Amino acid sequence: MDEGASEERTGAVSAEAAGEQTDDVITKPESSVETTRERERQRKEAEEREKEAQAQQESVQEAQQGDDRTPEEIREDIRRTRVELGDTAEQLAAKSDVKGQAKAKVDEVKGRVTGKKDEFQSKAQEATPASAQAQGQKALQVVKANPIPFAVGGAVLLGYVIGRSGR
Repeated sequence: MDEGASEERTGAVSAEAAGEQTDDVITKPESSVETTRERERQRKEAEEREKEAQAQQESVQEAQQGDDRTPEEIREDIRRTRVELGDTAEQLAAKSDVKGQAKAKVDEVKGRVTGKKDEFQSKAQEATPASAQAQGQKALQVVKANPIPFAVGGAVLLGYVIGRSGR
């Protein structure tokens, strides 16, 4: 077994041990933008978990110290807990909003498709000679000026194609 295959298998085994799907790890390469976004999201989640753990630890330490806190300190602790709870609820709502996630994904795909369309249009215009563009515009003007013969010709062609496919 060569070294590359060994490393790939080791990665798959560690992914399986972590409870991940190995198909995504090996067969679906992600774009660098998606990978960067995913890493950023994971980093933010880790920071949030760390903050929550630190806040819990502070709460435990405060509770162990006894109730020698002033009423103002207790109110501040309650306010901070409410804010954290509100943030957690917002995060859960965002994760459970399937319709919102789908809309965001559609918007993302639309943006990519629009970008590709513009790119292809500009490449096509660059690749097409000016004389061919002028001839195409001229033919379009002729068809617009006299559409009936072209409509009849199209109908005859369509009838021929349908007749050939029926055999």
